[in-house]
Order: sequence, then C-alpha cells, then structure tokens
Amino acid sequence: MQRGAEVPSSGIVDLVIGLIFVFGVTAALSSAVTELIARLLGLRGAYLLTGLRELVDGDNVSTDLGQAETAYTDMQTIVRTGQAPAKPVSATAALLGGPILGNQGMAGQITSRKLTLEPAGQQGRLPKMKADRQAGGLWKQRRSLPSYISAKSFAEAVIDLVVPDPAGQTTMDDIRKNVAGLPASPLTQSLQALVKNAGDDVSQFRTAVERWYDDHMDRVSGWYKRHVAKITLAVGAVLVVLLNINALTIGRTLYTENAVSSAVATAAASGARCSGQTPQDCLAQLARYRTEARRGRKLTG
Repeated sequence: MQRGAEVPSSGIVDLVIGLIFVFGVTAALSSAVTELIARLLGLRGAYLLTGLRELVDGDNVSTDLGQAETAYTDMQTIVRTGQAPAKPVSATAALLGGPILGNQGMAGQITSRKLTLEPAGQQGRLPKMKADRQAGGLWKQRRSLPSYISAKSFAEAVIDLVVPDPAGQTTMDDIRKNVAGLPASPLTQSLQALVKNAGDDVSQFRTAVERWYDDHMDRVSGWYKRHVAKITLAVGAVLVVLLNINALTIGRTLYTENAVSSAVATAAASGARCSGQTPQDCLAQLARYRTEARRGRKLTG
C-alpha cells in the first residue's frame, strides 16, 4: 500500500473525533445561550423596528408606539387634505398603527406597547429606546414586539396608508397623487421613485415595494447577526473559562486515556448516527455534518 493511501491509526481517529465532538458541543451550547440572551433582550423585535424606522423615517423623527393609531389617522389626514401638522408624523408609527400591521406577529395591538424610539443614531445600531416601567420596562416591551413582518404585508400597509379610501378601486393615478402629497421623508422619496418606475401597473408597484422592503431587511439581518456574533464570542469566552476548556489538555487526555477516548468517540458516533461504520467513515461523516452545519448557519443565521 502506498504511503499516501495509509489509513490513520484508530487512536488518531478517535482523537480527531473526540476533539470535533467536544468543541462541537461547546459551540452548540454557546449558540443556545446566545439565543436565550437574544430573546431575553428582545433583539429580533428591536432590530426589526429599527430597520423599519430607518427605511421610512427621517433622522429627526421619534416613534411612539403608544400613539401609532393616532399617527396612522394623522398620515391619512395629510393625504386627504394635503396639510401637514406642526409636529412631524412618524411613518413607522403610522404603518404599524394601521389595520394591516397593527397586530401582526404579536399578541394584542401595537398601541399597547409603551415604547418610544428616539431619533435615529448611528446606522446599523439600535437607537435609544424608552419604555414605561409600569408596563414592564424596556426588555419586556421589546420582547413583545413582532420579530417578522412579511414583504407582502408591508406593501399592503403602504398602499392602505397612501390610498385612504378603501371603498374605491386603487389606481396608479390615486397612488401617484397621494404620494406627491406626503410630507418629505425617506418613505416619500422612495415611493416617488417606485411610482415612476411602475408606470400604470399597480401590481408592478406593489412588487417593487416588496422588493424594496426585502432588500433593506437583508441589511437589517446583517446588523442583527453582527450584534449576535459579539454575544456569541463573549459567551464562548465565558464557557472556556468556566469549563476550563483547553485544547492541549483535552487532546492529551483523549490520546493517552483510551477509556476516555473510546467513550467520547462512541458518543460522537452515536450522535452522528454512524454506528456500524468504521472509525474512518464516521470521521468523514462528522466532517460532512460540520461543513453542512456551517453552510446552514451562513444561510439562515
């Protein structure tokens, strides 16, 4: 047999399987703890709300969810009369205060959330938020926010906002005229461009709004992932210290203690569903699972 085709010894294979198993368990534990922390802090809902606000509101507008229904009414009044109120109206609050997004993805109405977002700060970071302590405090209010709004629902909410007459048939002429009457904001500027590109096709306009929303939410997902990655790094460091995880010590123990090495390799093989296979085949299967898991995290994380 040629040297390049030599099969590693059983001890080396058990060592590699054991190391993969130990650090795989540690990584899974870190991910689980990170997810618990993200849920406790209400990060998903907070980033969704922040991304929506950055998409449709200016830098000098605050968003009070408790007044979302009033903001919805004020925005439709602006569309009907063309007269803007003295105080800027948050487009985010207006969209969330409407009948389409008012209770989507959460229990109750958005107006029951006593949460206020201060004017936008640095892009990609959560703005300063204030919450009524009697209503449960900031973290509780953020945990109760919706963590997902579909592009279709967002587009329907936009059309409902700029066409305040639900009994009439929606046409591009109505949308074009009403969008032109909206106060200056990122929402108005974007809608004007989308209206221009849609021509006289309402379906094309709706699809363009959905694509515009999805593209921005992809960026928001990146902000969330970077925040969570920092938490995962901190959790991993804490676990390494608390559990005294040392690669050299673990490797030495697995290599010199046959009983420990065999037990870990057996547990790893059982977890990987490779019972009945040779250690070499099991190692190859574990490597494939690890590669697929990493690809899955990149696609869904």
